[in-house]
Amino acid sequence: MTDTTHLDELVRTEAEHADTTRDAPLPEGVKGTQPNKEAARVYTVRLQPDLVDTLERVAKEIDVPTSAVIRGFIQDGLAARQKETAQALIGRITSDSQKLARLLG
Repeated sequence: MTDTTHLDELVRTEAEHADTTRDAPLPEGVKGTQPNKEAARVYTVRLQPDLVDTLERVAKEIDVPTSAVIRGFIQDGLAARQKETAQALIGRITSDSQKLARLLG
């Protein structure tokens, strides 16, 4: 039996065991968790390699998953926009429109 065959058999055995015991109560002293009771939506985004490297470095520095860092930045950005004053909003729109005009040439 090759290593791959052995691993395939082990995975198959564990999957069957998980299927047959999925409704069984957990052993005493073991607590189950349901961190995401609501179904989350998944989005796919393209990021430049240097941005990915930066995100991964930040995640490693604070010892959290990169996806958690990304979610945190998104939440911070949305929170900042909700607190935005009308004057700040006008400034941001002006800046964004100038950037767009430069891109369009």
